[in-house]
Amino acid sequence: MSRLILTALPPFGESAVSGLAALETSLFGSFTIADAMYAPVVSRFITYGVTLDPVCQAYAGALWALPAMQDWLSAAVAEVEAIAHP
Repeated sequence: MSRLILTALPPFGESAVSGLAALETSLFGSFTIADAMYAPVVSRFITYGVTLDPVCQAYAGALWALPAMQDWLSAAVAEVEAIAHP
């Protein structure tokens, strides 16, 4: 997966490539909409126990540890409304 991401990032600039390669918290140096887009993906990977390569695991762990992500997770656990499925 990291190969796919690292292949896709060069058009967005060196900061995107070096950010992920250096195992930083965000793809573009500071938190952006791109990281927000990956938050649900990271949640699924962690929830389903998907094995990630070290680069993606570090990014997922950093995103998971963000206070905003923890707030989102706490709100989800506290949710009482359920939608019935047929």
